[in-house]
Amino acid sequence: MSVVIPTYHRPDLLRRAVSSILSQEFGEGEFEVIIAVSDAGSAPDRAAAQALAASDRRVRVVIADRLGPAAARNDAMAVARGDAFAFTDDDCVVQPGWLQAGVDRLAAVDLVQGLTGPAEPRTTRMAKTITVDQLSWNWETCNLFVRQSAVARAGGFDESWQPTGRADRPWGEDAIWGWRLIEAGATYAFEPRAEVCHEVTMRGYREMLTHKLDLRYYPLMLRRCPQMRRRFYAGYFLNRHHMVMTVALGTLVAAGAVAAAGRPRTAALGATAAMVAALSPPRTRPARTLQLTANELIGYGALAFGTLRYRRILL
Repeated sequence: MSVVIPTYHRPDLLRRAVSSILSQEFGEGEFEVIIAVSDAGSAPDRAAAQALAASDRRVRVVIADRLGPAAARNDAMAVARGDAFAFTDDDCVVQPGWLQAGVDRLAAVDLVQGLTGPAEPRTTRMAKTITVDQLSWNWETCNLFVRQSAVARAGGFDESWQPTGRADRPWGEDAIWGWRLIEAGATYAFEPRAEVCHEVTMRGYREMLTHKLDLRYYPLMLRRCPQMRRRFYAGYFLNRHHMVMTVALGTLVAAGAVAAAGRPRTAALGATAAMVAALSPPRTRPARTLQLTANELIGYGALAFGTLRYRRILL
């Protein structure tokens, strides 16, 4: 078994992550940990990785030829000795039994997604983390197991997939890879016993805005992986609220047409109903409605832009 963990400018978190992996009890034989240093020019990253390798013979280090997690993972897989891969990230802590649970489930399928949750309670929407409590269809590599035979059929990560235009700000390279594995015939399952705790970090408004604007890349991803539609609400909406917003927008347009036809009262009623629906995110407290709606509108606008630019409908 080869555990692959790319790292990028987080040497302290890397030490904690690798320590949690090395403490795993594994009854199927030996396992190796391959640390893939993404930024070859980062002396602290290289030093931390090499120190870990020097302290335990199970740890190996590769220095990626190109910046970005896709290249780092590919370079790690190229030197791996295992019959299967377990992927996690340097800002994660794997829980006891993680490796064994993933391998046990991998005996029946080619691709296993594990349970991922925040390392501490998330008390504000400004906190950034990853939560996966069922098949997410995004195939997050913070907690993923893959047979080597499936990789041999589908190939490695697509290093050219960089919709943000920056290798140090990756987006969706693991989702693209997961869907390509499935397209090549990989079977899949979710394993809740393979648990990972993901670091919780605070982000500023600018980072949160960037995250929402990045939704515009989903239609581009649909061009590459059309089968991905199954993970979206009704196939064409990011979630249920976006569907409601789309219906509300259509109602507003219809209300404008009715008003132009000389029926202002009917138009006003329709417009009011549309606004109430659009400004009422499900299961939220009234005090947070305005903030959440603003966030949803930004994301909705980003998706609308991506729909037009990449000619794949997703709202």
